[in-house]
Amino acid sequence: MNGANSRSGAGGQIWYEGGQTPLWKRSPKRGFNNKIFAYRLTGLNLNKLVKWIEDKRIDPSLPITLKTLYDTNIVQFKEGVKILGTVRVCLISRCLQSAVSCDFAIHGPVANV
Repeated sequence: MNGANSRSGAGGQIWYEGGQTPLWKRSPKRGFNNKIFAYRLTGLNLNKLVKWIEDKRIDPSLPITLKTLYDTNIVQFKEGVKILGTVRVCLISRCLQSAVSCDFAIHGPVANV
């Protein structure tokens, strides 16, 4: 009996299957993945929003909506905007809880749409 595997110490790696697709690639993958259905939000820093208000690009007397943010080109988003920091009266997708609680008593309500 001569051959590659007949020698002592031969045999290769225990997981090697000789060119056949390995078992770990053939078996189904398990676990939860939410990439397809995830709601992707774009962050908008409050400092940038305040700077645009000071530069008269956004009117602070009107409610700040997603359409306002999109039309003024302050942020490019596909599904929504998340305000990072404290805010004035805004109609946005999501907002940090700290931003809502800090400015609720000072500036008024923040509505999530």
